Amino acid sequence: MICQVRYDTTPAASDARKLQDLRSAIGGDVAFPSVEEIKQGELSIQFGPGMSPAASQQTTVGRGWRLRSADGTRVVALLPTWVTLEMFAYPGWDEGFFPMLESLIQAVNEIVEPTFEQRLGLRYVNQITTPEDVRSAEGWAGFIDPTFLSVAAHPEIGPHVHLTRQQTVLELGDGVSCNVNHGFGPDDDRGGALTYVLDLDVYREGMRDFDPQLICETVTQFNLIALRLFQLATTRELREALGR
Repeated sequence: MICQVRYDTTPAASDARKLQDLRSAIGGDVAFPSVEEIKQGELSIQFGPGMSPAASQQTTVGRGWRLRSADGTRVVALLPTWVTLEMFAYPGWDEGFFPMLESLIQAVNEIVEPTFEQRLGLRYVNQITTPEDVRSAEGWAGFIDPTFLSVAAHPEIGPHVHLTRQQTVLELGDGVSCNVNHGFGPDDDRGGALTYVLDLDVYREGMRDFDPQLICETVTQFNLIALRLFQLATTRELREALGR
């Protein structure tokens, strides 16, 4: 999962001393022993009637930093226009993700000092491999809600479905939206067994003051939205199997 906050261009994010202060605020070199410098670039493409698209040389517009935990499961990226927290081994919302995120947002506010929030997003990419040996669309019956399976749940067409990819955009009110990308396909890492992907990206856009407390309250609501969508897309049988 990943949370990203985009803000107005803030050159302080490129300062190595600021990076050191921020790292100390979120656990120091014990939590994030690896530091990498990264560059933020722009690539302009020229195109028009009767001409092939031509890409001009990419230009560097800023530099930033990437912090990694020793096992590589937690990554913080800090750039002049955004900060992200990404976890590849999800410990749970209250157990690990939110406390780290809260510390990071507070540290960015105090050390980097952006003025405005421009976009806030929380994204879960769920790779569902339970049951372990699904080889046809009908194998998801009883585990994935049939409305999410769509044509794959059709009694005549379903047995012939090899791969599906669907996208839905939800407008949830108060400026909050969610991109829902989902479907299944054969997984080479699992001997061709089908993996179901449920990708939930909850976000809001628009210029507003960079307020750490409000950001954390909002992203907590995003988490509840993502949780509810996961519950709607899956069956109790699957969630109980995952719990075991």
